[in-house]
Amino acid sequence: MPKFSVTNIPGQDRMLYKSNQSTWAAARDASSGTTASETGDPIFVGTRKTGAGKFTVYRMFLAFDTSQIKEVPVHATLDLSISALTNSGTGFFIVKATTGATGDSDTAFAAGDFNAIDGFSSGNTMGGNATLYGFATIESLTAGQVRSVSLGIDARRDIASLDEFKIALIASKDYTNTAPSSATIVRTSIDSVDDSTAANRPLLKLVTAKGARKTRKSKGSRGKGFSTRNVNTSSTGGTVANGFDDI
Repeated sequence: MPKFSVTNIPGQDRMLYKSNQSTWAAARDASSGTTASETGDPIFVGTRKTGAGKFTVYRMFLAFDTSQIKEVPVHATLDLSISALTNSGTGFFIVKATTGATGDSDTAFAAGDFNAIDGFSSGNTMGGNATLYGFATIESLTAGQVRSVSLGIDARRDIASLDEFKIALIASKDYTNTAPSSATIVRTSIDSVDDSTAANRPLLKLVTAKGARKTRKSKGSRGKGFSTRNVNTSSTGGTVANGFDDI
């Protein structure tokens, strides 16, 4: 296991969703959604179809202050605490949010950020269009456990080049633009930065060549700044040569 020299909690995270739409496209391709509470916990990633044929899409957005990271990390993971798996839950994809999204590490994501996904286009799959940072299959998720998702080279380059590392977690059907066929709600609940237990909060973990031992200040101060301690990994799941999680 690598020793992670830099760890970073998100300055902001939030659920954005579009609910009770008469068509899948109206929910999935909406330019604006509804914002959950800024301090909402947990956050849902998933889809829903009601018995009346109404559709809902849930997305999770996060922003990290990476202004002090100037070299491309040699390894990076995003640790997520899985709170619950409703109707067996859903796997998810981690994609790049647009740099122009309202949300950042100091500013809450807004309703208009619902489709602020790099490469997103209405009516099309995100596969091959959105910038994919990593993914986790449903088989790799267990309620009550932390899932450590490896981030690929595109994510690691952006961590080094961007002051704000903004991402979205997208459910599998949402990513592939596949409308739910049965009337059910399928979602994965993920603990947020506002979770009362510090160990459950999302965590961006990096290995840098310099091995600088810095860690983001914990919840209670969302401002920029780093403090110092030694950090060792505690992760699950394997990786393959391309730097993403195994499937």
